[in-house]
Amino acid sequence: MRLIVTARPEPVLARLNRAGFCCELLDGTHPASRSSQGKETNYIGLCTGNTLPALQAHDLLIYADTPIPNPLPANAITAAWQDSPFAEQYGFQLAAGGSVDMLKRAEDILDALAPLPRGWLHAGGLLAPQFLSQLSHEVGSGLLGLASLIHTVPFAAFQPLWLGQQQIQAKIKALAIAYQQSSQNEHYQPFHARPPLFDFVSATNSDSPAHRLAQLLIWLCEQSALPSSSNPDK
Repeated sequence: MRLIVTARPEPVLARLNRAGFCCELLDGTHPASRSSQGKETNYIGLCTGNTLPALQAHDLLIYADTPIPNPLPANAITAAWQDSPFAEQYGFQLAAGGSVDMLKRAEDILDALAPLPRGWLHAGGLLAPQFLSQLSHEVGSGLLGLASLIHTVPFAAFQPLWLGQQQIQAKIKALAIAYQQSSQNEHYQPFHARPPLFDFVSATNSDSPAHRLAQLLIWLCEQSALPSSSNPDK
């Protein structure tokens, strides 16, 4: 089996090499030049760019780019991780999406990329890691934007901060609603024993962590939304 990982190959390559895997960078057009040795996941091909190599029936694709192509090959899972200066030594904060069968095939690789075996989250279906990655980007950039507005308070009162907060909430809610709509038929079955995540949110046993997070964010945004008459500068 070849196991192919796309996107941000340099830190991934360093982490997997440290974990003892044999890795090769692929250009998306040529097959791997090395064959597996020992464990069938001992060899990994890392693909750069948007052109994927031709997949064989026994290959597995871990797709970490966004947006996710539609459709992805049947022998694929998705992943999202946050780079860190310490990731090569300690592992990535890692979320994966896909079926239990495909995740089982990739378990050794995901364990190697994570801080410890099973130290990664089966977030949901194929779209779940993309949702978490987009959410992280929106929250991070939004908080930076709010921080840049703090100096306006002495001159313009709280209106810019208030408007900035409303914009962040609107973006987060839109992301959560879009993910809920696209993932409602994902038929989630957890790979690991599921943690008691957001138990105060109404959910069924088939709801994934990403889906439950979306529910919580929509509820929070609706609860904290202020009517226009509550504008602090009026």
